[in-house]
Parts: sequence; structure tokens; C-alpha cells
Amino acid sequence: MDAHENDGPPADEERARTYAEGFGAGIRTALKDILQYVSQGYTVSELRLLVQGRLARLGDEVELKRRSLLGPLRTRADVLFATGPPPPRRWSPGGAVVRVVPRQSYLVNEPQPSRALALLAGAMADFPRTILLSLHPPALPGLPSARRVELSLTSVRAPGEAAHPIPLGQIGGRLREAMAGGALVYIDALDFLLAEEPTDTMVQFAAWLADEARSTDSAVVVSIDAAALDLKQFTRIQRTFSAQA
Repeated sequence: MDAHENDGPPADEERARTYAEGFGAGIRTALKDILQYVSQGYTVSELRLLVQGRLARLGDEVELKRRSLLGPLRTRADVLFATGPPPPRRWSPGGAVVRVVPRQSYLVNEPQPSRALALLAGAMADFPRTILLSLHPPALPGLPSARRVELSLTSVRAPGEAAHPIPLGQIGGRLREAMAGGALVYIDALDFLLAEEPTDTMVQFAAWLADEARSTDSAVVVSIDAAALDLKQFTRIQRTFSAQA
């Protein structure tokens, strides 16, 4: 018997299996993303934008897979004893948030906006205005219309056309103007924005929001479902916030 007969499959077979596993993982992830979007009650136009954004990221994922395939193949021992990269450090904010205060930013991890809305309702009387960045802005009984500011995420360029996402730079400019003098900012559309922007851009946007809250005596409350994001995406965004509720 050849001494190398039991060392594992040939290199070509190993590479093919790696490719197939990556292909299957990509399909599963994309389908999970779409199911998550559907469960959140988006309209057909919004779903189209989200899926288009998801498809736009496939090129980066394919390139990442290509680079990984160019590396040395794992042997059987590598597979058995590989532990992978260390897990991200668990973020511990040190206590539940009971009240929103100026100059702070809060992240609420929840499948649907609930706790974030409760925080919003308890704090909106303390700020001169409340800014809503949402595909479906909440009603917020008790908030006068004069103190309610809704910022759109999409626009229609011509009658009958599908809605198009507003560039993040324009959204940031409108936020900066509305936050001047202090405001309570509510966002529940980060997953929508992530579908349109690279993760690095979104991390910078979240960090800018936190800085803007500090400089304008504002507060930011973000509701997000971590299950809709890649773990690395969520971890990086999470660390830009002052606290987690």
C-alpha cells in the first residue's frame, strides 16, 4: 500500500471541495439576507434596492474567496486541528441603559424596533426636536409635528420610476443640519444602508454620528437586528457606540 494513500484527497479534489463549500455558503448567506429583509416588512421597491445592494457586494466576496484559494491547501491535520481566528472580543457596556442623555449614542440589538422606541418615547421631551431616519417612521404619539423631522432614505426621480437610495453623503449633510442645536436621532435602517454602502463606510458613518452627537448635545438611538448582518460588520459598528441597550 502506498504510504501516502490515506493522506487525504488529491489537491484538485480538495480545491474543488473548498470551492463548492464556499459557493454553497455564499448562496445560504444571500438567501438568509433576503428572508430577513422580507420578514421586516419592506415594500417591493425597498426589497429591490436591498437585493441589488446584496448583489453588488458579491464581487468583493468572490475576490476574497479567490485569494483564499490561492493560499496553501489545508492538509488533513490542518482541518482537524485548525481553530480559526480568535472570536471578536465581547463588548460589555456595563449596565442596561434606562434613559437617553445628550452627547451619547445607543445601539439596541433587536429583531424589530421595540426597546429603541421605548427609549425614544422616554427621551423625546428632553430634546428640541426628534429626527427619524427610517423607511417606516414610527408614529410617536405626543410628539408635536413642529418638533418632528423625517429624513428620507430614498427618492423617486420621475413619476412611475422605482425609488432610488439617497447617497449617504447627502443623508449625512441633512443630519448635520437637523442636529444643530441638539436633537434626538432615531435610526432603524442601518441594515438598509449597509446594503448600499461598504462596511468601512458605514463604520465611519456610525463614528461620525457619535462625534456629531457629542458636539451638538444630541443623542443617537439606533435599532438594528444583528442577525441581519455579518458578525464582523456588527462587531465593528457596535464598537462605535457609547452604550448598548
